[in-house]
Amino acid sequence: MSKAVKSCRSFFSKEVNEVMDDIINKVLDIEDQAEKLIEDTKKDEENLRGIYAEKIENMRQDIEVRSDTRIKELDALEELEGAKVCASIEKSSKQSIEKMQNLYQQKKNEWIEVIYQNVIGR
Repeated sequence: MSKAVKSCRSFFSKEVNEVMDDIINKVLDIEDQAEKLIEDTKKDEENLRGIYAEKIENMRQDIEVRSDTRIKELDALEELEGAKVCASIEKSSKQSIEKMQNLYQQKKNEWIEVIYQNVIGR
């Protein structure tokens, strides 16, 4: 081989080596970026899981508070309605007792006489 050919081969090899090194370095950079992207994505996923877990817990607590409040409201309403029913029954009972007492006051002498007559046999 001539000196000129050897010189050309060395030249091309150096050029090719530089291009290959450049390509390899770019591929390695891309791989590093991809790994970082994967790592960042995993961190984001973990953060989102934490955020959603917190939101779900907050929603659960909110539902529990609202449910407890509604149950207390219903209990109070039920107690109020029960008290109204009891008051109505009590009022009705007092009215009935009062009517019976009035009737007794009006008819007691008549009833005593009827009982007395039945006892003595007339």
